[in-house]
Amino acid sequence: MLRKLVVALAVLAIAAPAFALVASKDGSLVTTPNSNPVEQPLGDRADVEYNTGGAMFTPATSNGSASGWAYYTMHVYTNGAAQDIELLELGFPTNEYSSDPIVMPVEWNVDLNNNNILSIVNPYSHAWDGVGTFYPAGLPNTSPPSVYSVIDVSAANLVLPAGVAMVWGYENAGLCGQISYNGVETVGWYVSYWDSDAPYGRTGLQQFTADYLTTAAEEATLSQVKSLY
Repeated sequence: MLRKLVVALAVLAIAAPAFALVASKDGSLVTTPNSNPVEQPLGDRADVEYNTGGAMFTPATSNGSASGWAYYTMHVYTNGAAQDIELLELGFPTNEYSSDPIVMPVEWNVDLNNNNILSIVNPYSHAWDGVGTFYPAGLPNTSPPSVYSVIDVSAANLVLPAGVAMVWGYENAGLCGQISYNGVETVGWYVSYWDSDAPYGRTGLQQFTADYLTTAAEEATLSQVKSLY
């Protein structure tokens, strides 16, 4: 109940013109200056574009600090397409926060063939199928984080078969971008255990793009179609 109150206060505070509040699971609130959101081009469209907030580059309306809300933010995504997909880019709205310093760079993480975040005993030592590091693209202390850090993972060969789920997410650089809960569950690593954001009225923002994998026969068919035009 305390954290729900904290979330409600944070959402109301974000509507103020000059300041925003950083929510923490420990019940504390820290005031930080607001900044204007930064528009980002989507670029070439991929076969699959997914953001936990709905639209790609959904802007954050609230945020949580690393030690106060979650050191890692994760989501379970199931490939509902009839084809396998290969991840191209990951995107996360997170930036450094001087009141909660985290050693840079931070991690992105993918665990293929996994539909249960709780099966990951510890994100720091887990054997991820895909893992790498990135530096946050946004300016430090921006609240809420207004810029997505976009990471090219196309060379990592991260293939998610049709009908299979994956756990994917990132390490909070200090402040993680969130919106009010929209029915999509994200789960954070809080202190030493996984804790869902849903009961507290939040969904963490994260996105990816992917392309369908095609067989040699499908490639041949596509070539035949293209030759007609």
